[in-house]
Amino acid sequence: MSAEIGRAVVEDRAEAIVLGCAGMADLASDLAAEHGLRVLDGVSCAVRLAEAMVGLGLRTSRLGGYAPSPAHKILTPA
Repeated sequence: MSAEIGRAVVEDRAEAIVLGCAGMADLASDLAAEHGLRVLDGVSCAVRLAEAMVGLGLRTSRLGGYAPSPAHKILTPA
């Protein structure tokens, strides 16, 4: 993991790394200290985002992929 972060910094000029697996969460602070950049645990970020959305009173969109399926729509008489 450390070698890949090093490559990302050199080759891609990465300024931050997002870990994509909950099993890597314990590595974030050590990797950040070793490489001198922010290393984010994706699971913690997702939880904080969900908390912020709840705190702001936001709900999931009901459009596109989040729209209820036709089988779940309640039909009302015309």
